[in-house]
Amino acid sequence: MARDLPYVSLWHGVNVAVTSRRVAGFAVAADENLASLRHVTLAGGGR
Repeated sequence: MARDLPYVSLWHGVNVAVTSRRVAGFAVAADENLASLRHVTLAGGGR
């Protein structure tokens, strides 16, 4: 049946990131991966 019917994707990804001013090196990727977490640093004293 899947071969006979058209396929319309209803997925619409929206990338949003909310971070502290202390977070540096994070970038939102267009493909929604979290690879930039490798480069994240936290400035200042943490709790």
